[in-house]
Amino acid sequence: MKLLYRIALFTGLIPIIGGLLLFLTWLTNRASWFESISQIYLFALAGFVGAGLVALAIYYLKSRQFSNRVYLKSPLLPLFLLIVNFPLAFILYNSAVYIKSTSIIVIENNSDFVIKKMYLSNGGKNYFIEPVEPNDRLVKALNFKTSGLVHYSFEIDNREVHGTMFRHLEVGSGGKSNMKISRIGNVIISENI
Repeated sequence: MKLLYRIALFTGLIPIIGGLLLFLTWLTNRASWFESISQIYLFALAGFVGAGLVALAIYYLKSRQFSNRVYLKSPLLPLFLLIVNFPLAFILYNSAVYIKSTSIIVIENNSDFVIKKMYLSNGGKNYFIEPVEPNDRLVKALNFKTSGLVHYSFEIDNREVHGTMFRHLEVGSGGKSNMKISRIGNVIISENI
């Protein structure tokens, strides 16, 4: 009976630990294998949870045969561990998708003027960027909702500047773009998608 209880407990605990380690490993090195491994993990998770539920059901049925139930461990902890695996997997997977689709914008103002009234536009939505002081740098993480061009517009030294930050950005893939404003106010964009 103790063996059945331990099987149910460990089949609930192992996928939690494995899922967290998988997510943290991906978070530290952003490996491209994450999506393949996460799909394999989901099948393994279903197997572990199924085996745990069977072990827990057998444990519960056998425990009902004993009249002295004081010594029997509560099946609630293994049941909780088994059930919490699915919401945890859902949260970790969606967090990874959100992180992966986040674009990083670096704005480096090497001019003597404040960059103000800046916004990025994508798919009809504007994303406001706070002012960037002279000889300052701003890093902004944005999650664009539409595939396509990302345009920028800002004001510097009482003139408006417009251009393209990303030539083509796919939803869900994210990217990185560096904007350098030179001493005289020229814009240099280098994007990495």
